[in-house]
Amino acid sequence: MMEAANCKSIQRALWDFTAGSLGESDREVVAAHLEECRECGLHGAEVRSLRSGLRSLPRIAISPLLGT
Repeated sequence: MMEAANCKSIQRALWDFTAGSLGESDREVVAAHLEECRECGLHGAEVRSLRSGLRSLPRIAISPLLGT
């Protein structure tokens, strides 16, 4: 369960929010805050962009020597 919905707590929750790993009530709190707060909305857009960029990076095979 999220603490009070202020910009700091919302911004801390954005990574999980964009991953879809927050509980329903926390998701609703974050979504409502993002609709009202321009700064957090912009931060959320940055997090979504970062996630998208990370997903599009090529996967590189790791040397078996590094796996040990």
